Amino acid sequence: MDPGTQGISKDRLAAAGWKLETFGEFTGGLQVKFLVLHAKVYALAEKYDVLGLKEMAQRCFRIISNCGGCCSKEFAQACEFVYTTTIDSDRGLRDVVVQSLHEHPRALDEEHIRSAMRLLPDLPYDLVLYGRGKEMRKEKDRRSRPSWMNRPEAS
Repeated sequence: MDPGTQGISKDRLAAAGWKLETFGEFTGGLQVKFLVLHAKVYALAEKYDVLGLKEMAQRCFRIISNCGGCCSKEFAQACEFVYTTTIDSDRGLRDVVVQSLHEHPRALDEEHIRSAMRLLPDLPYDLVLYGRGKEMRKEKDRRSRPSWMNRPEAS
C-alpha cells in the first residue's frame, strides 16, 4: 500500500475516481506535496458531508502551511484548487490560506504565489480584509483599555 494514500487502498481510491500518483518518499505526513491532496479531501468531505474528515483535512492543510509550506509551488496550486472548488461562504481552507500568507509575508515574493493571486481575485481581497481586521482589533483593544495603560512605561 502506498503511504501517500493515507492508508486507503488503491482500489478504493480508483473506485472513487481519484487519479493515483506516486508521491515519493513519505516522511511523516508533513510534506508540502500533500497540500493539494488535503484540499481535495476537504472538497470530498464537504461534498459528502463528512464533518470529521473535513476537519482533519483542514488541520493537516494548516499544519503544512504554517510549517513553511506557504512559499511552495504546491501551496500556490492548492490555493487555486481551494478558491476554484469551494463556495465563498465555506471559509475553512480559504481562511487557512489567508492566515498563512498573512503570517508569512515572504511568500508573496515567490512568483508562483503572485501568479496564483493574479488568477484568483478573491484571494488578494480576502488577504487585505484579513489584514485590516487584524489592525481594527488592535485599535479596538488599544481604545478599550484605561488611558493610564496606554502611556509609555517609565524606565
